[in-house]
Formats: sequence, C-alpha cells, structure tokens
Amino acid sequence: MGLQMDMANNIWKWDNNNELEYNPNPNQFLSRREPTFLIGLKLASHCDDPTILHKVKGWLTAGLKAGIGSQVNSGYGELIRAGSSRSSNEFLRVEFSWEGQLIHGRQKFTQWNWNEHRNDWQMRGQADAEVRPIAFKSMLRYWFRAFSLGVLDVDTVQIWEAQLFGGINPKTFGWVRVDIQDGKVTQREPRPNFNGKDDDCGEQVGTLILSYSPEAPTNQNIPIHKLFESLTWMMFHLGGIGQGARRPCYSRHNRDRAPWYRGSTFYIDSDEQLWELPDNIQAFQRKFQQKLEQFYQTLSQLTRNQMNYRQPRNIGQVRR
Repeated sequence: MGLQMDMANNIWKWDNNNELEYNPNPNQFLSRREPTFLIGLKLASHCDDPTILHKVKGWLTAGLKAGIGSQVNSGYGELIRAGSSRSSNEFLRVEFSWEGQLIHGRQKFTQWNWNEHRNDWQMRGQADAEVRPIAFKSMLRYWFRAFSLGVLDVDTVQIWEAQLFGGINPKTFGWVRVDIQDGKVTQREPRPNFNGKDDDCGEQVGTLILSYSPEAPTNQNIPIHKLFESLTWMMFHLGGIGQGARRPCYSRHNRDRAPWYRGSTFYIDSDEQLWELPDNIQAFQRKFQQKLEQFYQTLSQLTRNQMNYRQPRNIGQVRR
C-alpha cells in the first residue's frame, strides 16, 4: 500500500440565495493507493457455532463492498474481496476516449513567473493528468441542474440533486455510484512551452460505470436507470469534461504560446444502438429531443411532479 496526493475541488455550489456560484476550491489531501487489508474474525471463547461466524463474515463482506468513508459514490472506499468481482448493482457501462485538455487530479508546484500582461507574479503549475470519477459525477450533476431548473423550482432541484448524487445540505448518501475502470493517459498533453507546439494532442481512455448505491430503493431502479442513461448521453454529446468542458477540441497552433489545444471531444467505443450518432444535423436534433423528453418524463416519474417541459419556467431577465 502506498500514499498519493489527491484533490477534491468543489467548483459549483449553492449559495445562501439559492443561486449557483462558480468558485474553484481545490483541497489537496493524501489518499491510499491500491491498499490491501487483512481482516481477521474469530468466534468468542464462549461460542462454538460456525454458522454465526459465517453470517457475520457475510455481513462484513457486503458492508465493505458497499464502501467506507465519505466519498463512496465518487470512486472511493469500495473494498473488494480478493478473487471476487465488483458489485453487481451496475446498470450502465460505456467505454470512452477523449482528446484535448485532459482531466487533472492536481497541479504540481513549479515556480513563480512575472506575467507582464497581468502585471503580476503567477505560478502556473504542472498539471498531473488523471481519469477521475469525480469529474464525471460533477459533469452529470451539472447537466442534471441545467435541465431540471428549466421545469422545477430551485428548492426541489436541490433536494433531488442531493437524493441522486449525495450531498451535505441536505445530508444524503445518494442513490448512484460513479466509478471509472481502466482509466489512463494514453497521450500526454503537449508541453506548455514553445517546444511543445508540435506535440500530439493529449488523450485519455477508460470505462464509465454507473451503479445503484445501497441507499437506492429497488422500486426506483428503472426510472433511475433511464434518467442517468439520458444524462450520460447528454454529457458525452453536448460537451467535454475537465478544463475543456465548454468547447470541443480545437488547435491553437496559429498562436505564439501554449496551450496548443483547447477544449475536449469524447469518443464512444460501443456497438450498442444507444450510442450511435446520426449523420446529419436534423437527425441529431431528433435524437437529442428524444433523450431530453426521456429525461423529463423520468424526472416527473421520480419526483412525482407534473411538468410541461415544452413551456419552461420563466426566471426573469438574463444578467451578465
């Protein structure tokens, strides 16, 4: 077992006025890397019934497999018995790759440099690329807010966001677990100087796995599945992830300084009909509308709120 640097970064949060505030807040900490635990159980001196030991062992195995700690729905804390497989509560799996600006776990300290344009000292840092499940969970959460706030009031959206993804206020465990399997960097990002201008674009790959958490009610499994199937489709096809989430990958080789690429573009490695994309804009529009309608229909079923998604809520004048 080893230790490695890790990072939590709560970028979007609800403020005291029930509005979303964008404020990156990186919090670095140490985490265990691929730990192995040996746990011993034995009957007490006054008990000789092996069935009790077997039952307790089953409870412990099931509990540890559900995860320990505060981030079990974000890829942390799942303990798998040696030689056994992962949880069987998985409901969606998709292999992906993307290129452009990569997901970063943290930034290593480099040195302070004077920025003449900003007239200030800056430390850019050296980005450490990592395929992080929390990045995917955060992006799914983003799209859930984006579409839900069009038809539901803010208080209801906050309650259901916490119910599905987990939250501190209100304090909830969350119904869905997000994991990444075989995530890795296959092509490092171009060097952040003029020597990296001819470097290849950065690439990462992995498998996204969505599972029901132990808190998910079994009678809601089907609508949860449908809702997150729609959200995942939106996440992969309406934007990128990480630093490049706002735009598709494009070259900046006509500039005189790094970064040499901006944005990120997803690619899905699957033969399932769910991930097939049309060849023209009109067909893609119809596909998008189908996914959006499925999202709203399932959201209405889950929340038991009647909503007319063809007439979104009026939130007043748009501000800068």
